[in-house]
Amino acid sequence: MMAEVQPLLEAAQHAATAIMEEAEVRARRHVEETRAQMEALAAERARDMLELTDGLIERAEAVKELSDDLLRTLTMTRRGLEPFRSMPPEAES
Repeated sequence: MMAEVQPLLEAAQHAATAIMEEAEVRARRHVEETRAQMEALAAERARDMLELTDGLIERAEAVKELSDDLLRTLTMTRRGLEPFRSMPPEAES
């Protein structure tokens, strides 16, 4: 009886090995595909971040220019008002 069962056991073991090998191949393929998708997504996100950063830099430069203009205007105004600093309070009225 063992002689009759032995070929069946070997066939089952062979089938199980083939199934496991196929599963490993599919798993590796799935991991590789997922990795490629994740790398593409990461690259897309990096491009998006670069675009956003460029926009923020442009805005910051515009704000800096406005701040520099404001500072120049305030400095000129202060210089124009400087002579009044030394005037006595009653002369101001």
